[in-house]
Amino acid sequence: MGSSVYRDYQDRFRREAQLGASIESPHVVRVYDLEPLAAPDGAGSVLVMEYVPGGTLAKRLEQARQGIQHINMSEALAITRDVAKGLSALHSLDVVHRDVKPSNIFFDGEGKARIGDLGLAQVPGGYSQRSDLGSLAERHPGTPAYMSPEQETTTHYLTTASDIFSLGWCCSRCSPCTATASCPGERNWVITWQTCRNSWSSCWNACWKGIRKSA
Repeated sequence: MGSSVYRDYQDRFRREAQLGASIESPHVVRVYDLEPLAAPDGAGSVLVMEYVPGGTLAKRLEQARQGIQHINMSEALAITRDVAKGLSALHSLDVVHRDVKPSNIFFDGEGKARIGDLGLAQVPGGYSQRSDLGSLAERHPGTPAYMSPEQETTTHYLTTASDIFSLGWCCSRCSPCTATASCPGERNWVITWQTCRNSWSSCWNACWKGIRKSA
């Protein structure tokens, strides 16, 4: 790994540690500290984070795809509410996560969902209009399959709406209509219609009824 790439990753973890330590929410994975790695050359660091034993949403979706453990509508709504509360804590500080996806949604010991991995977050006064890490930046970072259109196609300052778009896509992946489908590496607004084309109307009606019932 080149020295500039190494510095960029170090900066990313340092920013994540500082940001994580400043947020107190039961729906955000806590970051406690950034400790230097005990190596002969002193290179490297360890990010000390809260232990969340319930795995990730990505794992749950894989289990649903294999028919091991399905996600019902009430669970999908609960997951979405929990993550929305975590994002709300970030957004209250004018922070945009920029990488909301199933593998960054964790479950604690009680089964509640938490948003984690703040390494790509857009922070006020930071690398807000950069797409990658530090000196490598050209466009916004993130995972293409879950990016909002503005995140993928622009370098402008993102609003919190970008995270909401990504959360909505995660929510649709949790629904009984789509949880058993694999997610190819295509653009999300294209796959949404390809995956749900034949069942989107009934899926949305069921989801809307669940939202109104839980309100």
